[in-house]
Amino acid sequence: MKYILFDSIGKILGNGTCQSHMLKAQAHKPNQFVVENIWGFIDYAKMKIGFDGFDIESKQPVNPRIIDKTSAEIEASKLPEPKLLPFEKQQAYITNEQLQSILDRLALLEEKLPLEL
Repeated sequence: MKYILFDSIGKILGNGTCQSHMLKAQAHKPNQFVVENIWGFIDYAKMKIGFDGFDIESKQPVNPRIIDKTSAEIEASKLPEPKLLPFEKQQAYITNEQLQSILDRLALLEEKLPLEL
């Protein structure tokens, strides 16, 4: 059985498959709920789970369904653009062997061209 895991405000937290008798066990944290995925493909960025409140006795969402997020919700959930360093300021990862080779070449240069201070 395919399922969707969501929180108390309808944010989709994940999805997966399990045996039908294990469906409720997929929500193992407080304020997490699970519903059978009868809709197929889920777009986390553009969709959420809508429901008509909570059942007083079972404390489960009533009438859960997939709804589209508003444009404001979509914008709010977007990650900021990563800030890239200029190439010359990015970290370089080299091996000890490569470092030793650079130091050896530097020593050779220093022998050939003595530095004057």
